[in-house]
Amino acid sequence: MNKYLRIFYKLLLLLLIIPSTALSHHSRAEFNQRLAPVELEGILTKVYWRNPHTEFDLLVVNADGSEVTWKVEAWGGPTTFSPQGVERDMFVVGERIKFLGWVSSRQERFFGSTNALLESGLETVLHFTADPVWSDNYVGGTEKAIRFGDIIPDTEEQNLGIFRNWVYAGTGQQTRDWPYTAETQEIRLQFDPLYSDVDNCRAPGMPVPMNPPLDNEFIEIDDNTIQLNAGYFSTTRYIHLNVPDNQTPPEPSPLGYSVGHWEGNTLHIETTRINYPYFDVRMAPQSKNVRVLETYTLSEDQSRLDYKYTVIDHITFTRPATLTRVYLAIDEPYKTYGCDDQV
Repeated sequence: MNKYLRIFYKLLLLLLIIPSTALSHHSRAEFNQRLAPVELEGILTKVYWRNPHTEFDLLVVNADGSEVTWKVEAWGGPTTFSPQGVERDMFVVGERIKFLGWVSSRQERFFGSTNALLESGLETVLHFTADPVWSDNYVGGTEKAIRFGDIIPDTEEQNLGIFRNWVYAGTGQQTRDWPYTAETQEIRLQFDPLYSDVDNCRAPGMPVPMNPPLDNEFIEIDDNTIQLNAGYFSTTRYIHLNVPDNQTPPEPSPLGYSVGHWEGNTLHIETTRINYPYFDVRMAPQSKNVRVLETYTLSEDQSRLDYKYTVIDHITFTRPATLTRVYLAIDEPYKTYGCDDQV
């Protein structure tokens, strides 16, 4: 048996042993958004209210009278929907519903949706950067994702500093500059969710948990340790303060080793010793020498937190990559965003 045939059989075996639940979360690449979106209408038969993508079973009647079931996947899940007013009880099994989106290029009767029109006439926007298309009576979307209008407590009176849960300020409050090398761009173009940690519900390493605009919660463990909870895949990091110069660092790990210090109202963090091969969910490669420099700057009235990271890795980028984001001290409990099976 030649080596190519052996490789083929190994790949075939891999496809056979991967459980179907591992592919319940999908890459957006299978939906060709360069094409105009289409409508898909039918009777809602089941709702899978879960992260990272809520799914629906839809009974559709074909032109010849035959019935088929489509799987419809929303662009987001409960964690992103709830702050925008999109709730589980709006989707009533047995009622007619119309979705807007794209047919999958990979799977039969699979549909990615950004908008849904309910039988009641209410439109639900299922993507936090999308807008309503059918109705002025709607919830969700770009406008509802801006949180500056939310009620913010008297943060000066509370005097919690950074040690609380922080909520993303919403659409438009993030910048990103990821100057991939030509080689990295080519690798990302070949991305296949079959082999992706995130699409197969495996928690990623740094800096992937910091890429999505989700909750950040800070907990003071002691004078030398800060616990940082990032909502993506319920990630827990530890920031080590007052580290002696002669201290032996730990072995490399997926989340790396984070050392921090304060300069005024700004927490500076440097993370090294990252043993994780990818920079992002599309499996852009990163080296073991990658460095992640982060700053969290607290406003004078303690109501706002400005975040910035700089990722330095010549394998991935032509120059240092940056991301900035604004968080607000809205009194909401810390929310996670990973894989779960709520129905």
